[in-house]
Parts: sequence; C-alpha cells; structure tokens
Amino acid sequence: MLVLTQLTDRAPVIIEPTRPADCGGYGAPNGGYGVAGAYGSLLLPYQAFVIAFRPFSAQGVAGMAGYDSPAGGYGVAGGYSSLSLITAGVSDAAIFAAVDAVKPAGTIVWVRIAS
Repeated sequence: MLVLTQLTDRAPVIIEPTRPADCGGYGAPNGGYGVAGAYGSLLLPYQAFVIAFRPFSAQGVAGMAGYDSPAGGYGVAGGYSSLSLITAGVSDAAIFAAVDAVKPAGTIVWVRIAS
C-alpha cells in the first residue's frame, strides 16, 4: 500500500493468504512450506494481512538536529525552537484510517502495527 509508505516512510508487509506469490504452493517452482513467506489458506478469501510500521522518528523539530547529535548541537549548528515547531508522529489511528481509505470494498484487511 503506497499510502502507508508515504505516511510512515516505511513499506508495509502485505500478505494475501490465497495468493500463491505470497504463500507458495505445492509443485510450484519455489513453493512448499516456508519458502515463499507466509502460510496460506483458501479459507480466507478476500482477506489480507498488513504489517504496518511506525515511522522511525516519532517527533521532534523538522530540519533541526538535537543537542549533542553528530549533525548539530551546541556550538556546531542548530537554532532556537518553540513548541509550535514540534512535529507530531503518525498516530495508530491515522495508520488504520489510511488502510481503510484504500482497501477494496467487500474485503477484510487485518492490520498489525509494529515499531
């Protein structure tokens, strides 16, 4: 889901249990248990499992290094900031809303959020 990559700067893992490219299959060139990735099932049609990742940087002042960091700090580079400059991280609710906004109608998407 491109929307999650744009939101969090990290690509999600998407598994469709009925898709052989995600789960493999017996007799397939690269099939079998544990070869293609996940364990599939035809009992889960029109469903997908998504592992979304939180952004690496949860909050801070955009474009400004922290105190004693290699890219800046006291006497090297930086500036004064205020609370109005702090950028918030992406909330879990925003991740769920993004998935819900782009999923196909009539499908179930199970979402797990990891750090």
